[in-house]
Amino acid sequence: MYRQARVEYRASQVARIYPRQLHQPGIYSSVSVRTGALRIFASLCPATSNNAYALGIDTSGMSNLLIQSCSQSKLEVSEPTPAFDVYAGYFYKILKKAIRTEEFREDTDLRILSAKHGILETDQPIQSYDQRMTESRARELNDDVVDDIETAVEGGGYDRIVLNMGKVYQQSLDGLTDRVSVPVSEIGGGGIGEKGGALYQFIRGDDTIPTVVNDV
Repeated sequence: MYRQARVEYRASQVARIYPRQLHQPGIYSSVSVRTGALRIFASLCPATSNNAYALGIDTSGMSNLLIQSCSQSKLEVSEPTPAFDVYAGYFYKILKKAIRTEEFREDTDLRILSAKHGILETDQPIQSYDQRMTESRARELNDDVVDDIETAVEGGGYDRIVLNMGKVYQQSLDGLTDRVSVPVSEIGGGGIGEKGGALYQFIRGDDTIPTVVNDV
């Protein structure tokens, strides 16, 4: 398991990539790396689903692994391209804008849940594809997806997993809460616009947004 390189993106400049990536990447090929001390948070996982802020849980200094589902909207690419560059849906526009404006929180790393590939790192090269997440596909991916997330949490020392995805995508994470020792939360919302607004706030540092879930 390799760690994401730190990227400092400026809208007026080409992304500056540290030695981990020797090729010319897209401007969004890595998102950010968390900073600060790593903490064990398992004992603070509440017994009922609720907002961590409302429960009085101190989330300051926590490191997050944000898992974002892929999008139907993609760029047509003729050669392998960093995954984050390929996806062009609504949530990816929100994420990419936060990077352009240097507002993406530094304590959070991003992974992508793809209907075709399973868990992807942002700079992992992929090509255009057309595959929807279905209940049967989620079951097919389940074991590998949970294994990959568990490995990422153990290797990265994250304190919390935050999900932004629909219910069908979540089925590919079945059993995750039994496999990881950190809280699993989700970006809530009654519709895509509400969820987008919540994602916008979370990636800019609002820890009142994620809601703890216990049934993934």
